[in-house]
Amino acid sequence: MFGDPGQLPPVGGTPLWRIYGDRSKSKISGVPLIGRELYMGVETVMELNVVRRQSGSYRDALMRLRDAKTTEEDWRDFWNENCSVEGMGARYEEFVDDPNALFLYFNNEDCLRRNKELVKSLNEPIVRIEAEHDDIEGSKSSSQSSEACGELVKTLHVAVGCKVMLRRNLAAKKNLVNGSVGVVKDIIYDRRTDPSRFIMPTSIIVEFEDYAGPPFFVGEGREKWTPLRPQRRLIDRFKKTFRRQFPICLAYAITGHKSQGMTITGKLVVEISDREPTHGYLYVVLSRTNLIENLCLGKAKPYDRWSAKLQTKAMELRLLEDERLRTLAIKTKSFFGIQ
Repeated sequence: MFGDPGQLPPVGGTPLWRIYGDRSKSKISGVPLIGRELYMGVETVMELNVVRRQSGSYRDALMRLRDAKTTEEDWRDFWNENCSVEGMGARYEEFVDDPNALFLYFNNEDCLRRNKELVKSLNEPIVRIEAEHDDIEGSKSSSQSSEACGELVKTLHVAVGCKVMLRRNLAAKKNLVNGSVGVVKDIIYDRRTDPSRFIMPTSIIVEFEDYAGPPFFVGEGREKWTPLRPQRRLIDRFKKTFRRQFPICLAYAITGHKSQGMTITGKLVVEISDREPTHGYLYVVLSRTNLIENLCLGKAKPYDRWSAKLQTKAMELRLLEDERLRTLAIKTKSFFGIQ
């Protein structure tokens, strides 16, 4: 088991390490409670404490932000100086006007708005693809969220030339992994299919810049073109309910939750709200890129947004969990004689 308590809790869910007696609105019951008991039963712990994604002052500022210990110097001389509208000057326009920049938002509505704007700007026909679901009586598969369906969306809009993101690990050795970004080159239908009826295409051809496998197509400039087929995800293994859809989404904007685990190498724009939408959010979204020069945070926020507003009850509980795990890690090293 691998994990970091400093990452985001499940959408609408409760962290497994939630302490009994916590009177917040999130309660643990049912299957999550069983998961919590299994998690709390793990006593052999190793702490990985080397950060690979960032280095130097960027890494140090992030580590303080993770624990709600941002200093005034961090806020004024690092975050605001490097990433705010006021500190970036003319560079800010370069970020927000770049169609290849990725925007991170907290809610799906803002993501949908920006994705629609950018895909419409291509002036290409936009294809609407409706997911396929089981026909089991009483099934509610079509009403399930994409999170419950392995990140397969109910309705997908794509166009030739649009930027998309892979939402599943398809072939790690070929760099076709969750978070891989590419450009749609073609949308293939069966000859008997009418696209205006929103029926599933047979494949979508995407050019992934980081693709490292043998070419699927002949011809110069097509070496990284990759045909994607619809993927099927079981929702309920007992009832055999499922969703079938292409494992991609538009990649002009995604939510902070979807960005977890990703390393974003291009320009990244993060719109910071006046309060922390969920504990750990600011740390997670600001740590997606490996270079501070690639990060834009919009208008500067007051210092208390980086300090007092992060020091919540949820943060207090998370810090206690860090302390519990570190204590177990010390005992583990001692037991196995690890220096």
